[in-house]
Amino acid sequence: MKKSDLEVAIVGAGMAGIAAALTLKELGVSAEIFEAGSQVGGRIQSDEINGYILDRGFQLINLGYPSLKRFYQPEKFHHLDKSIDLVMPDRLIRLGDPRSDIGNLFTGLSRSTGSLGEKIRFLRYLQKISPKRLERNFDPQLSFEEAISSEDIGLFYSRVLRPFMQGVFLTDPDEVSHQMAAQLIQYFIKGEPGLSYGGIGKVPQELAKDLDIHLGSDVGEIGSGYIKIKGKKIRAKAIIVATDPIAASSLLGDLVSKKVGELMAVKMVGSDGWYFAADDFESGPRLRLDGSGGGPCINSIAISKLAPEYAPVGKVLISATVLAQMGQSVSQSRVRKHLSHLWKCDTSSWEFVAKYWLPKSLPLFPPDRKKNLSKEIGIIDQNIILAGDYLTMPSQEGAMASGLEAAETAAQLI
Repeated sequence: MKKSDLEVAIVGAGMAGIAAALTLKELGVSAEIFEAGSQVGGRIQSDEINGYILDRGFQLINLGYPSLKRFYQPEKFHHLDKSIDLVMPDRLIRLGDPRSDIGNLFTGLSRSTGSLGEKIRFLRYLQKISPKRLERNFDPQLSFEEAISSEDIGLFYSRVLRPFMQGVFLTDPDEVSHQMAAQLIQYFIKGEPGLSYGGIGKVPQELAKDLDIHLGSDVGEIGSGYIKIKGKKIRAKAIIVATDPIAASSLLGDLVSKKVGELMAVKMVGSDGWYFAADDFESGPRLRLDGSGGGPCINSIAISKLAPEYAPVGKVLISATVLAQMGQSVSQSRVRKHLSHLWKCDTSSWEFVAKYWLPKSLPLFPPDRKKNLSKEIGIIDQNIILAGDYLTMPSQEGAMASGLEAAETAAQLI
């Protein structure tokens, strides 16, 4: 620990804090990160258990995110197959994966996924939500579901788009801002989804490898020009608070004005990540969705088919995501039953590997939530800046873009 005052102290080593530190390094400003946990990455972490690599909740890396691309250009990367498997009661329908190219959805011409007219209207909808047209074509107070309902794509929405976007938002689409959802869809269209080698947790580790980070440093108090760890005050010319909104509100206390407090009062939505292992079987590295909506799993994937190092030789690792409000009362037997439907096989012999309860998976952006709140909040008490995806957009891009913006603001204070 340096004895002299720091230029910038960053609280939190998630993607927002890491992006802030990397940006400050580019700007020639010294910064140190203080992280309460034992690892960097925040919500993006991986574990190794009995030869399996388990991400803490199924997540993909989108190399198309501009803020991520600025700092992360991996030499090796597992690119996701550009299709999804939609499971219907009587058949399996393969469609283009919207996360890499939403236009690929039209390769599936089965009327089980909606009429041709609905798919054409959805294509027109994609044109209407371009950055220059969005606010002109849609009321900014609409939810995603309300906006989609106005486009008359009923069956296509209920069987394909709704289950897919539910996995993106980790909540029902009627709870989510259409403006935010439209921005995410634009990133999906241009995206390059996949996984880093060795688990998603390798991404923040790689980004943070040359940064000055103090792990196990639980900041207990933040004041004007200082942070306090175990009673020891550390002074800094600028402080970036890159934690979730609940922790940030607790740390800042009376420094937060009423207006800022209202903007920070963001609900975090949760999910459960389930992992099972089975003897190897034929399957592609594609996400599976239930087109009939008949169970608790909003998606599933044989993740070791995408990234073979996730499972020992001869085994396949299956990931399933359940919404937290469902997961609190969902038994393992019910999850297995739904997976039997999704994978068209008996799952009773599958080995249970792990379950992750993730109560703070993503911030919720309801329809009345304003965009780009970080610009409205600005600086707290002259030298304290907030960063996090709850201020911009619930995604890796939202976190990193917010950290980048906070760093540029902090650099101006030095």
